[in-house]
Amino acid sequence: MNAPAWRKRSLIPLVWLLLTPLQACQGTPQPQTRIHSDPVDFTAVTFPPGEPRAGEPEYIISAEVQPALQNDVRLMGLLPGDYELSVVGHTDNEECEEDACIQLGLRRADVVTRWFLSHGVPPERLGKPVSYGSSRPLDDNASVPGRARNRRAYVSIGGGP
Repeated sequence: MNAPAWRKRSLIPLVWLLLTPLQACQGTPQPQTRIHSDPVDFTAVTFPPGEPRAGEPEYIISAEVQPALQNDVRLMGLLPGDYELSVVGHTDNEECEEDACIQLGLRRADVVTRWFLSHGVPPERLGKPVSYGSSRPLDDNASVPGRARNRRAYVSIGGGP
């Protein structure tokens, strides 16, 4: 006897459909100018051009972003301990060039890493901060909103994109 049509289909779309409402209901505030989900459930913090500056004393992450980062702390606690997590920093392609972009992205990743460590994430949970500079944009660098979205740092599973 042939299997019903519903059993022949992949379960992946069904799982995605079931999980999507859960992701949307996590309570993460999403002010358009400062944070966005990227690339899974973790929140990306966006930065003004050129910030944080080299040699700048402690960079303060804005209060409006902190509830979303608290949600990231909660999500990290839900993941098995053997998942490799690190904070990844990125830049747009106009605020710096080559090595300067790598350094700026690394400062962004370091700021977010230090925030997590100061808010209860154990040091062994996060790997070293990583920077891809301007080499992995999420959006078009030709527009102001696109560049703003590309200036980001977020938690990545396995050092991802």
